[in-house]
Amino acid sequence: MTEDNRLTMENPSGEGSEYSSPVSEAAQGQPAPETQLQESLAEENRSPVSEAVQEQPMQKGFAEENSSPAPGMAQEQATEGQSLQDPGTVASRHPVAEFRGLTKKYGSLVALNGVSFQIGSGRIVGLLGPNGSGKTTMIKLINGLLKPNKGEVLIDGLVPGPETAKLVSYLPDRNYLDGDMTFQRACKLFSTFYQDFDENKAKEMLQALHINPKSRFKTLSKGNRDKAQLILVMSRRAKLYVLDEPIAGVDPAARDYILNTIVANYNPNATILISTHLISDVEKI
Repeated sequence: MTEDNRLTMENPSGEGSEYSSPVSEAAQGQPAPETQLQESLAEENRSPVSEAVQEQPMQKGFAEENSSPAPGMAQEQATEGQSLQDPGTVASRHPVAEFRGLTKKYGSLVALNGVSFQIGSGRIVGLLGPNGSGKTTMIKLINGLLKPNKGEVLIDGLVPGPETAKLVSYLPDRNYLDGDMTFQRACKLFSTFYQDFDENKAKEMLQALHINPKSRFKTLSKGNRDKAQLILVMSRRAKLYVLDEPIAGVDPAARDYILNTIVANYNPNATILISTHLISDVEKI
C-alpha cells in the first residue's frame, strides 16, 4: 500500500484542513535536496551584469534618438550621436531638423515618399533638385504650412507649430509682404512678431544697398525687393534659416549679393538650409 493510500484511510473525512501529514509538514519546513541544489547553482551563476540590466532598463528615448541613420546622412548622425553623450549641452539633444518616413501627396501625385534624414547645427545645407522635385513641399512642412500624409517632421525635437516659429527664419519663394508696405514698416512688423529680430542690423544692411527705408516695396526692382526680404530674414537670431529659391529670377549681380549676404551673416551655431535648382551658383558656398 502506498503512502497516499495509508493517509486516505487514516483520514476518511477527506478534510485536508483538519488533517496534515507529517511527511508534508517536513517537506514544507525543509526544501528537497534537488531544490536546494538548483537554488545554490543559480546563486553561484548569477551575473551582476544581468542584475544591473534588470534594475536599469534601457531608456526608450535614447534608443530612438540613436536609431540607424538613413543612407547618405551617416556622417551628420554620427556627429549628433557624439553630442548626445554630452548632457550639459541642451542644443545637442536633438538635430535642428529631422525627417522620419516623410510622405506627402497631392491627390494621386506623390511629392515626397518615405524621406528620412537629419540636419545638424552649424552647417550650410543645400536642398538641391529640379523644379517639381518636392523642395518647396519639404520647406512648407518644416514651417508647419502643410501636414504630412505619413511620417513626421521635428524641429529641434518639436512638431512644427508656434514654438518652432521662434526657431525658424523663413524666406518663401515669392513676395510675402504687401507692396504698399515700406521697409521701415516691415522692420516694425518683424520686431513685433519676433523677439530675436535685430532692427539696427537690418537697417545697416539696407543702407549698404543705398535703398531708402521709406520706399514702398512695389516701387523697388525685383532684385532689390528680394534683397530687402532676405535682409529681414537674416536679421533674426534664429536657429534655422530656411531659404526657398533665394536666387531664382534675379540677375547675376543680385545673386552674388544674396549669396554673400548669406555667408556674411552665417552663425556657426545656426544652420542655413538653401533650396535651389541653380546648383552651379551655390557650389562656392
